[in-house]
Amino acid sequence: MIKSLHIDTARTWRGGQNQVLLTVSGLAEAGHPAVLVAHDDGELKRRASEGLRFVGIAPRSEFDVHAGWQLTKILSDIQPDVLHAHDPMAVSLAAMALQMPRRTGPPRSSSPRAASISISNATRFRSGSTDTSTSSWPRRRRLRASSSRTASRPR
Repeated sequence: MIKSLHIDTARTWRGGQNQVLLTVSGLAEAGHPAVLVAHDDGELKRRASEGLRFVGIAPRSEFDVHAGWQLTKILSDIQPDVLHAHDPMAVSLAAMALQMPRRTGPPRSSSPRAASISISNATRFRSGSTDTSTSSWPRRRRLRASSSRTASRPR
């Protein structure tokens, strides 16, 4: 049996929320423990049946640190084998929660919408380093500025 945790943060009811409900219900019927994490004020909470394990959170944005900590606590309590984030805010919160220290072993993560983050840049930022010598941005800006000056000079 695979234990899964499904996160959907939308307050409205659309096709994605219907798919989440069908997925979690189907997994539960097949005997796989599935937990649904959704918005406390959302339509998905209202439509989830009594038999489903539901945990409510109330994120305000993709960068809601409090909701990230709540999700970290949920992850450490449930310890899922698979974490499935069903919407962009859920992806952001899951990424944040997986970086926070209070969990025991990371679940495998999957998402229909994924973001690629450069680990070297994130590590440099997190460690507090302000060294930008490896960044190409200042170099590109200097090149653009110098080329625009030479282009505007009369010949």
